[in-house]
Amino acid sequence: MRLNIILPLLLLCLSACGFTPVYGDKAVSTELSNITVRPIPERIGQILRNNLLDRGFGTSSQTNKIDLIVENLRYSEVDLGIAPDNTSTRRQLTVMGTLQLTDKDTIIMSRPVVARTSYNVLLSQYGTNASRDSALNLALNDLARQIETHSLLTIKGRP
Repeated sequence: MRLNIILPLLLLCLSACGFTPVYGDKAVSTELSNITVRPIPERIGQILRNNLLDRGFGTSSQTNKIDLIVENLRYSEVDLGIAPDNTSTRRQLTVMGTLQLTDKDTIIMSRPVVARTSYNVLLSQYGTNASRDSALNLALNDLARQIETHSLLTIKGRP
C-alpha cells in the first residue's frame, strides 16, 4: 500500500529535477546517424567499426559534419591463472584506444577507452583460439557501447 503512494511521488520528483533519459527520444538515432565513423586500421579496427555502424552511426544521407576517430587501437594479453606446472590456465585480454569526436577539424572530445575480458586457456589449441576470438568480440562490443555512450553524452551536452 505504501509503495503505491511512494512510487508516484518519486517519479514526480524525478521529472521535476530536469532528468531526461539519454535514449528517450527519436533525436538520439538522428544524432548518431550524423556522426561519421572514420576507417580504423587492422582487423580489430574493422570489427569495431562494423559494431559502431550496427549501432546506427553514420547512417544519415546528409553530409555529416561530426567525425568519430579511434586512434591507437590495440590489445594485449596477460596470463592470470598459473597452474602448478607454470602453465597459464586463464588470460586477460585488454583492448584500448583513444576516442576523438571532431567537428570541422575542431576536437570536441578526446578520451581513452578501455575494455577488459578474460578467457580460458584450454588443452585444445582450437578451443583456446575460439575462446580468445569470442573474448575479443565481447571486448570490442563493450568498446562500441562505451563509444556510443560517450558520443551521445558529448553531443547532448553541446550548446
